[in-house]
This record gives sequence, structure tokens and C-alpha cells, in this order.
Amino acid sequence: MSLVASTGPFVQPKRLSSWLKHEYALDLCREDAELAAGAGSDRKVVSGQVLGAVATGAQTVTVTAKAGNTGNGAIASATADPKVPEGRWEVLIIEAAANAGKFEVRNPRGKLDGSGNVGAAYNGGINFTWADGATDMAAGDAYFIDLTYAPGEAYVGLDLTATDGSQVAAAIAINDATAPDGVAARVLILNGGPSGVDPINLTWPDGITASRKAKALRELRAIGIRATP
Repeated sequence: MSLVASTGPFVQPKRLSSWLKHEYALDLCREDAELAAGAGSDRKVVSGQVLGAVATGAQTVTVTAKAGNTGNGAIASATADPKVPEGRWEVLIIEAAANAGKFEVRNPRGKLDGSGNVGAAYNGGINFTWADGATDMAAGDAYFIDLTYAPGEAYVGLDLTATDGSQVAAAIAINDATAPDGVAARVLILNGGPSGVDPINLTWPDGITASRKAKALRELRAIGIRATP
């Protein structure tokens, strides 16, 4: 009889009961959901891993001039990159100039996306050209670009540095699952309650701080998942 040499330490798969302490009803607490396709490699999640959600539905982008703009330059149309934050983006003139002007772009969470110039293409989370008009733009002139998604979302591991929605704790993986590179898969998730979980035995992103973990637990509690050590 031959023996197969070990290639490394055996890792005991995490038991569901180690982190899931109670559920009120399966049909209220669980959902068969989409695991986002791998991006450059397989995407893997494990039972007990805290997940975030990203929008996958079709985008609608609407451009509106701020009331009372001094100049008559215009953003005729705009596009948005996949999975950027939904809501109102602001494009604000911060430096006026003859036949030009500098602007800043802020996403719906108020964070700076980038800066650009009137008459030149801007490529960031959103993409557009603010064309010069006969009357120069003044500091404080602005355009609003509203982005909405049709219903639809996919789940990924909680990503503390993301801005696409996956930085918010939205569910916990019930089972291990793998989405190959470029191909979405299915994963059973806990995304409702009343339900209780042991936060010590959940799988968190590497390097998560105590304060950020507490914030994620509050996000889970808002959807009915309570920390139950």
C-alpha cells in the first residue's frame, strides 16, 4: 500500500454552527444570490465570510445644469464606469478662466473623484466633456450627473477600500463558493433576520480594525443580523 505525502497542514472547513447561532425562518433570512464573476482570477468566498453588494443592473445617467449658472457652457451627455456609486455626482467650477475653467468632480458620497478643465474630456468614475459656451463659466457654476441602476446586485467579499457598495456589510456567505474569472456563480447568503451570528467566528477582510468591524456589525444589524457571542 502506498501513501500520499501531505502537501501542507490540513485546514478544517468552518462549520456553519461555529458562526450562525440562530435564524427565525430560512425563507426570511436566506437567499440564493449571485456571486460576482472573478476579475483576473477566481473569486472565492467561504462560509461565514462577510459580504458586500455591488449593483449589476443597467445604468441610467441624467445630466442637469445647476439653476442660476452664469456661463452657458454645457455637458450634453455623460457615461459612468461599471459599479461606481449610484446617486448625484457634482461637477463644480472652482477656477474661472476665459474660454476655459477648472472643475472638480465629487461622487455621491462627497468624495473627490478628480479634476478637469472645460473643453477637455474628463475620464473618471463618470466621463464627459464640459463644452465651452459664448458666456464663460464662473466659479460656483455646476452640473449634476445623476446615476441610477436598474434592480440587480451581485455579492463579493467585504472590501474596506471600495467605493462601489462592497465596502458596506450586506450579507454573510452560508456556503463556500467560487466564481471563475469572468463568470458569475451562485452563493447562498444570510441577509435577513431575526438571526444571530458569532462575530469572532466570521471571516473578515485582512487588517480590519475594531472600529471598522463594529461599523460592519451595525450595518448587518440594520438588516436583522445581530451579533450573538
